[in-house]
This record gives sequence, structure tokens and C-alpha cells, in this order.
Amino acid sequence: MSTAEYQSNFNNYQAQGYRPKHVYAYPVGGATNFAAIWDKSPAPGNGAWQSRYGMSSDGYQSVSNTFTSQGYRPVHVSGYEEAGQARYAALWERPTNGPAWVSRHGLTSAQYQAAFDMYTAQGYRPVKVNGYVVGGVDYYAAIWDKAPSPPWVARHGLNAQQYQAVYDQLVPQGYRATVVSAYTLGANQDRYAAIWVKE
Repeated sequence: MSTAEYQSNFNNYQAQGYRPKHVYAYPVGGATNFAAIWDKSPAPGNGAWQSRYGMSSDGYQSVSNTFTSQGYRPVHVSGYEEAGQARYAALWERPTNGPAWVSRHGLTSAQYQAAFDMYTAQGYRPVKVNGYVVGGVDYYAAIWDKAPSPPWVARHGLNAQQYQAVYDQLVPQGYRATVVSAYTLGANQDRYAAIWVKE
């Protein structure tokens, strides 16, 4: 969907009682496109939710800070390149009670790995990860929380063959992919970031 088509669908579906569960934005030929999923499931807590897109890095942080002060937490974030700059689409929900969480964006691969190591050492687990490319460099946005969880595995920066190898190794052990983010570096260098959880 183009930006205009996404906004039109957003308005129409919201009027019918739907809410967005996943929103992904990505550039094609210099234009921003969207892929999204809506459903009629109630949001946690009092059912409040928020959705924004087209935010700069600072804009996203400002909006997120405002929503956090109102009791919301981010549940989905998608980074993308628009006019040579990073932009973000994100969703927030306002649960009555919830686990501790942290959210980071605009991280290089090395910064993401450092944050990953730090937060997992503190008892957090990754629940969302999104890889995106700006100016030919891969960046990551992620959400961690401290909710109880079965065993999990997370990887990023995998090429197609590496992703398939990890998938083939984990699935027979009872894991399933709960998050898969695909992005392209350079000339058709597909990369993947993913999270698997053991069922």
C-alpha cells in the first residue's frame, strides 16, 4: 500500500472496529509502501492503543516518551528509509499491568548486539526486532520485556542460507519463529533478524 492507501485503509478499518496489530513500512523505488494486519481483538487493559508513522528518530522518541508517561508501552516498531532519512511506524498499547520493558531504535548491528547482551543479562528477553537499512547501513529497533517465557533464540544479520540453517536446526527442537524481519543491504543482499520461541 502507498502511504495514502494505508491511511485510507487505517481510517476505514478503525471505523469498523479494527485495530492495527502489525505495521511494516519499506521503500520501493523511492516511495514508501506499507504492509499491515488489523484485527478486532481488544487491546489489553482498557482497550486503549495508539498508532503513528512517518516519525523521525527524535520524533519517535518524543512521541514514545509522551505515551509512556500516559501508561502506554510500545508493542511494535518498524524502521524504514524515506528521502534518505530514518522514519518509524509504531504501535502502543496501555495494559493495566505489565512486565518491565525497554525499547531502543536507531542501533547499528554492533550497538544492537551490545544492547541485546546488556538487557538479556538483566533478565529481559527480546519480543520484537526490526532490521532496516538507511544509507546502505543496517539498523535495528527492538523491544525487550521481562515477561515469563519458554526458551527462546534470537539472531540478526543472517543471510538467507544462514537463516534457513538456524530455522532447520531449531524447528525440530520445538521452536517456532515468532518474529521475522527481512531487509536488504546493497545489491540484493537479503538479511534477516528473527526470534524463535520453544512451544
